[in-house]
Amino acid sequence: MREQNKSSILHKELDKLAYKLKEKERDYLKNHPDIMEFYKYYLSGNEQKEIKELFNKFIETFKELYTQCAEDNYLWQYCPFEVYKKNIGQYKDEYINEYIDATDIDFYKIELKELISNYQGMKDKPHPYKSGSYLGYPVCFIYNFKNNQPVRISYMLDESLVNKIKYTNNKKIEYCKALINNPEYSNKDQETIIDFSDNSDAEKIVILHELKVLDFLKKIEPFNTSTNKLAEVISSFTGINSSTVQSYINPMNNSSVSQKNNPVKKEKNVKLAQNKLVQMGINKKDLKTDN
Repeated sequence: MREQNKSSILHKELDKLAYKLKEKERDYLKNHPDIMEFYKYYLSGNEQKEIKELFNKFIETFKELYTQCAEDNYLWQYCPFEVYKKNIGQYKDEYINEYIDATDIDFYKIELKELISNYQGMKDKPHPYKSGSYLGYPVCFIYNFKNNQPVRISYMLDESLVNKIKYTNNKKIEYCKALINNPEYSNKDQETIIDFSDNSDAEKIVILHELKVLDFLKKIEPFNTSTNKLAEVISSFTGINSSTVQSYINPMNNSSVSQKNNPVKKEKNVKLAQNKLVQMGINKKDLKTDN
């Protein structure tokens, strides 16, 4: 269940406003053949005050949600790409849990269709209320709410915001295509997860060394001046005793002390660490010790 926040409240309000707009659109179409005229008429100033206020409230709420969702990390139809990327995996997992035979690829194919359908047009569709008449509107962005009923937001929002939405939607489309077409990702369900939790303490330190994690940490205060502090932070995420870590990294950082406990000086440790990293899919050329 989604956590209640400002974005979720705005989203519910936007759905309510969209529903009211859809009702007004239906009423308009009972007496008019062109759906585009509904937006042009009520946004041009020649409109009833009630409907004009409804349009303005929808636009205001849409813009507020568009901005707020980034702060709340809230996933919705037109959230920024980074929010989408962080959260779409959760919805994928929920989908797979519900449909037991579905795969990750199945989900992303459906998601891709949804993203493409955000930008749509309609030509020569029979008018719902006038026999012999047809509806039509050019390609535009839509906002889906209850039962995927669309409200055409391209006619309401300023061009700058529409262009931003288009740019982000295209990034999401390319992201889904990449996930679908990536052979390694497609075969992920057939891959076996290898357990490396039984690494020795020395191997763990060498792995951090080979991945250049130690180099990165040594650029940060206070780890750049204190070996003891560096040992403490490494202990916090490796589970190795701080004193043991210190005994390994002190000779690594100081060539003037005994190198007896330096784990990278032992070829066996380095080879074991490198072999395991290569098994994980890391290119050996990207490791610190390329030999």
